Amino acid sequence: ATAVPIDVVTIAPPPKGTAVALAVDSKGNIFVLETSGESNWVTEYPAGGGTPIMGSADTNDDIQVTGIAVDGHENTFVSFVAPISDNPQISGPANNPYNNLGAGLGYPTGVALDGIANVFVADAGSTGIVEYPVSGAPMFTIGSGLNSPNGIALDGAGNIYESDAGTNTVKEIKALGGYFISPELPAGLNFDETTGIISGTPTATSPATNYTVTGHNITSSSSTTVSIAITGPPATLANL
Repeated sequence: ATAVPIDVVTIAPPPKGTAVALAVDSKGNIFVLETSGESNWVTEYPAGGGTPIMGSADTNDDIQVTGIAVDGHENTFVSFVAPISDNPQISGPANNPYNNLGAGLGYPTGVALDGIANVFVADAGSTGIVEYPVSGAPMFTIGSGLNSPNGIALDGAGNIYESDAGTNTVKEIKALGGYFISPELPAGLNFDETTGIISGTPTATSPATNYTVTGHNITSSSSTTVSIAITGPPATLANL
C-alpha cells in the first residue's frame, strides 16, 4: 500500500519522560501520561499553547502505567499494572490525592470515559471490558470473551470500540446491547452479534468445545456456555 502524505505539526514540546498515552478534554487541553525511571506523572499542555503543567509524580517503581482518560472537570483517570493483585489498578483523578477506584483487574491496558463519566477499562488479563459506574455501584464486565483487549474508546452515543490484539481486529460493543461468543466458531458457522443466533453449515469436523455466549448492554451482562461438536459432514444424497 502507498502511504498517504500528511502534514505533521508539533503542538507540544518533548515530555520530560517517556510519553505512554494521551487524552484530550473538551476544551482541547492535552494530557500526557509520562514515565521515567521510578516515577510516573501527568503533564497538561494547555489548548492554544502556554506553559505545560506537570502533575505530582508517583514514585512507585513497581507499577507500569498503561492508559489515561480525562473528564469534563479535568480529572484524569489512569490504568496501570501492579505486581500484587490486591493493588488498585485504575485510579482517578490522577492528581494529589489519588482516588483508587478498584483492584482485581488482570492486566488493564487502557481506560476511557463516556459522556456521564462512567469509567471503562480494557482488561487483557480477564479478556473483557470492565465498567466502573459513576453512581458508585460495583464494577462489572460488559464485554467478556474478547481476545487480549489492548485499547478502548467511546463515541458520543456510548458505543465502545476495542482493539483486540489476539485477533488483530477492532470490535464494537453497542450501547444498546448485543452478544459475543468465545472462542471462534468452527468453520462454516456464523454468530450474529445483534441477535446471538448461531447459523450456517459446518465445513469441517471439530471436537466438542465449550463456547461462552455473553449478552450485554450498557448496565450489565450475562453469559452462558454452549457445547458444540462437529462429527462429520452434513448428510446429503451423495453420502447417505
